[in-house]
Amino acid sequence: MNKKVLLVVMVLVILVGLVSTTNVFVGKTKAASTSIVISEVVTGSTVSASDEYVELFNRSSSPVDLYGWSLKYQGGASGTGTWTTYYQWTTSTIIPAYGHYLLAGTGYSGAKDATLSSGISEIGAVSIWNGSTQVDTLGWGAMTGHFERAEGGVPVASSGLIRGQVIERKVGYPSWNGQDTDNNVNDFLVSTSTDGSDRHPQTLSSPTTPPVPDNSNLLLGNPSNAVHSTSYPNNYLMDQTYYVISYSRDRGEPNWVSWYLGSSTLGSTDRTNTFRADPSLPSDWYHVQPTDYSYSGFDRGHNCPSGDRTSSYDANSSTFLMTNMIPQAPNNNRVTWESFESYLRSLVQNGYEVYIVMGSYGTGGTGSNGYATTIANGHVTVPSYIWKVAVVLPDGNNDLGRINTNTRVIAIDTPNTNSVNPDWRTYLVSVDYIEKATGYDLLSNVPKSIQDVIEARVDSGN
Repeated sequence: MNKKVLLVVMVLVILVGLVSTTNVFVGKTKAASTSIVISEVVTGSTVSASDEYVELFNRSSSPVDLYGWSLKYQGGASGTGTWTTYYQWTTSTIIPAYGHYLLAGTGYSGAKDATLSSGISEIGAVSIWNGSTQVDTLGWGAMTGHFERAEGGVPVASSGLIRGQVIERKVGYPSWNGQDTDNNVNDFLVSTSTDGSDRHPQTLSSPTTPPVPDNSNLLLGNPSNAVHSTSYPNNYLMDQTYYVISYSRDRGEPNWVSWYLGSSTLGSTDRTNTFRADPSLPSDWYHVQPTDYSYSGFDRGHNCPSGDRTSSYDANSSTFLMTNMIPQAPNNNRVTWESFESYLRSLVQNGYEVYIVMGSYGTGGTGSNGYATTIANGHVTVPSYIWKVAVVLPDGNNDLGRINTNTRVIAIDTPNTNSVNPDWRTYLVSVDYIEKATGYDLLSNVPKSIQDVIEARVDSGN
């Protein structure tokens, strides 16, 4: 072989060897994570365009290090341009399990964890990236490309935001921003107010918000995604400590009430009969009074029963707030409904615990004075139907995790009439039936594959 050719070959071999054995640093990368999500966005306030923020949430049970991650933004309607990095995590930054992180603009006066490098507009999108991997995206306004959606879907607030509005991820439980179906319209709510009352920014120093624990009144989920905000007057979330309500201002009654029934909720406290208006309602709403039901031909029918809250005076008294009442035909309340309530309490006395959601729908019922659509000079609607769903479990722990396709679920839907059959078993239906009638998602915290089975089944009543 020619010496010059041999020399070239030797040099090439050496170079190849160097390349193959030398570590070339290209930046620290990590496996993609679905645990970090965008939980709340504000594009400014009526005071300042830079009074803005993006809140992140770690929805997993493990801490996440944001080193090497970035927050990116794109404005404008086309959704086809390039992402601009608004913040890069260049040092170790840990978001604890169920913790939050807040990036805010220069005009934001509250506590924050980092400052955005530039502003965000009323039409735009933000995205979280782990290295080169896009983890979560939220688009709003007339964005055409950068948002999570179902086939043919639209972005959040597709007609555009008004400065001061809040985009907040839907909750699995109050303050727990955990819903993530990869569809922005499904996963987020947009406030109607612009005065800042719907802002709920949380930082690394805020308390962590783990998912709903055992014995919680909303273990099964928030059926209508009710929100504790006057922007949602007819789907107004109220946590009454001993039960949780979605209240309708215009109907003057709850849409639904959710509570836990177990040995810890039962005791020897007598019925308090402390019927009273609820002072926790917004002051400019009509406050239903106990006397509003007088001579109407309808009972003040409890949703969460007095008999399910006998562990203390306060627990029992809470059930007599008028926000827990509906106009209920006397025979429905005192016979059919009382029988079903007593049956569920008997299950607890025999080693079970029960998660219950009750509600009503429609307009017009028949009480002892005949048919009526409203009482209290139109302030309270008389419902046509009254329903209840009860999920029954043996006493134990990790209740949500123990719900499976064999779990007993009892659902009834009764007409609000005085001629109602006294036997509640006459009115057994499936959860699917009630969901179709109401539009609610009653067991939303239960895995979908399990929901599909237990919500389609009609209980035997035995």
